Amino acid sequence: MKLIEEEFFKKFSDIDIEQIPHIWIVGSPRVGSTILYLVLAKLFGFTYFSNLVNDFYFDSPSVGICLQNQFDYHSCIDFKNQYGKTEGLFNPNEASLIFRKWFGGTHPTQVHSKDVIPEQVENFLGTFRTIFGITNKFFINKNQWNSFRVEAINKLLPKSVFIWIRRDIRYASCSTLTTRKSQGSKYKWNSATLSNYEEIQKFPFWQQVVEQQYWHNLSILETLEKIDGTKHMEIWYRDFCLSADSVICEIEKFLNDNDIPLKADPDIKLTLPIQYSMSEKAKNTMELELIEDYCDNDRFELYKYQDKS
Repeated sequence: MKLIEEEFFKKFSDIDIEQIPHIWIVGSPRVGSTILYLVLAKLFGFTYFSNLVNDFYFDSPSVGICLQNQFDYHSCIDFKNQYGKTEGLFNPNEASLIFRKWFGGTHPTQVHSKDVIPEQVENFLGTFRTIFGITNKFFINKNQWNSFRVEAINKLLPKSVFIWIRRDIRYASCSTLTTRKSQGSKYKWNSATLSNYEEIQKFPFWQQVVEQQYWHNLSILETLEKIDGTKHMEIWYRDFCLSADSVICEIEKFLNDNDIPLKADPDIKLTLPIQYSMSEKAKNTMELELIEDYCDNDRFELYKYQDKS
């Protein structure tokens, strides 16, 4: 595989990767980033790291992309996922194994996995040159860990754009708690680790999930403020659920304004398995009340749903 990868890198070495836009979805855990990833990949025909590439070609992803490109892989996207995981060879994957190769996987993520390992910079750039050279398509990815890597990605791929998907902190926290319980404990940390995660783990479980959401979102906010404001946008999960077509139009305009001249495929009908509701309240009344009470604090107001209408 390495020999094939080296040949790809030579073949596409003339591509000016700094002039090629890449699309990155960022967000805290349990905010709808996976379904957004699946929808945008299919509607706009972006290329992406599939389960095939991540699971079998993580050490030489450009080789996996070459194989993936031989198939009608977009037709396999079915908009289904379970806690951010998809099934089937060609469904989009977060590509954690691939990004771990470039960024490392030491905790806390926010401190030790935010920059490309110096020895991996050329492999990182060579891979993205090859992806564009092989597919002639723009690349999209969603990975919670990449929320802490915005500056590094923006430095190496300066035409990158970032879509920040947000969800009311109360309901994102409740969903985070549901994920923890599915893993066996209300106290089991899930997703990328914050610089202060060990301190957060000392709190009661309902405070933990809120603080996890708060500090993750604050990190994204502060990082995006450091880059050109025209290169990032934010959407709310609630708006996406209630008016997906309208949000897609906003995203399309944003992409077009950033030299990504694509239109959403009008022949693809969105029958999304998503639904905005207060179902958390019905299922976890006591837990949600604890979370809501804790969020009744000015510190969290910026992270509650903000109606633009």
